[in-house]
Amino acid sequence: MTVNLTDLPPGLASALDDRLKGSRAIKIQCLLSDSDAAEGMSKARLPGGLSARAKLMRYGGFRHGEFDIRGGDGRAGILHTVQAGDELYAVTGDGAAFFSSCASRIIKSRYPGILAAAVNSGTMRRILLDYERGANKQLTPKAYCRKKIFGAERETERWTSRGAEGKRRTIEGEFDDAGNGGWHIDSMGVFSGPESDPRLDLSVSRKGLVSVYAGTFKDVFARLLRPIAREGAKSKKLFGKRGRSENARRALRPLLVDFGASVFHDEPARKRFSLIVAKYPNCRYAVMHEGSQHVYVAVRDRNDKSSFSVRTMGDRKLLIIPQIRSSAASLMRFSEFLNASFKEGTIRDCPVTPSGAIRE
Repeated sequence: MTVNLTDLPPGLASALDDRLKGSRAIKIQCLLSDSDAAEGMSKARLPGGLSARAKLMRYGGFRHGEFDIRGGDGRAGILHTVQAGDELYAVTGDGAAFFSSCASRIIKSRYPGILAAAVNSGTMRRILLDYERGANKQLTPKAYCRKKIFGAERETERWTSRGAEGKRRTIEGEFDDAGNGGWHIDSMGVFSGPESDPRLDLSVSRKGLVSVYAGTFKDVFARLLRPIAREGAKSKKLFGKRGRSENARRALRPLLVDFGASVFHDEPARKRFSLIVAKYPNCRYAVMHEGSQHVYVAVRDRNDKSSFSVRTMGDRKLLIIPQIRSSAASLMRFSEFLNASFKEGTIRDCPVTPSGAIRE
């Protein structure tokens, strides 16, 4: 892969160019962090079996960390972190196995200081179409993974163009087809040019994980990575300062999730939702009500002691009510869990009257 990072400071572009050139694939995780992530990682105790030598550099408004990581199983590689403001990118050219067994473990160990910049399938569709228009090149789907997770219908379907016949597919067509069938696109691979020798070849997932096999990093950084991270930053801002201890009047600042279709229409459906919430990792929960009209569940996040309650409103909406302490990290993690384990929905601020009544 040819790396061309001319939209980054020249020194940083050159440093990454030297280290990533010749990689068969570059994996990038889009992340968010309020603090200097590289400095924090260099001082932190790493997950069991991992060790790292860190080199920290600054290039104008960008911070660059280079971590030479060794695993107890003998696996080794280099992880780069690139940070501008609260946008953070974890980059490696040392393969998927190194990323999942070493780099990803370090990133996850820094939660809640480092958060994944996840997006929903609608946002992923828009970013890919914007990339196509901005680059003035057709991006053709080469593979996808789509999921149907609501209710009793829990399916995963994978498709690849390898060996496939018929007309060329389009990004818009694949997302439309998925939506019409009740699916969500979880990840998609696209290419530009002849499939046998593409000028651009990459894949992107709802988790903000991007793999680049051919193309210039310059375009990928500007047209894909930064839009994903910025969408994640918008979500973080929406979820921020919701805890009642974070405002002088200790007012409620709830969130409303609209699933756009009937999902709580009968008692078995509401029961399924309660069972899904029970699988939310690293939490304690209590079902306060599970009757004929609605479900009301109290959740406490073990990671940072955040707490909030969730309550169904009608047959298609869910109310998330932060309590005294409810961090943005905890609320983001729960919303991503809903997307992955229940159903994607639109999340927005839910107004409250001066008397404390909820206004939809």
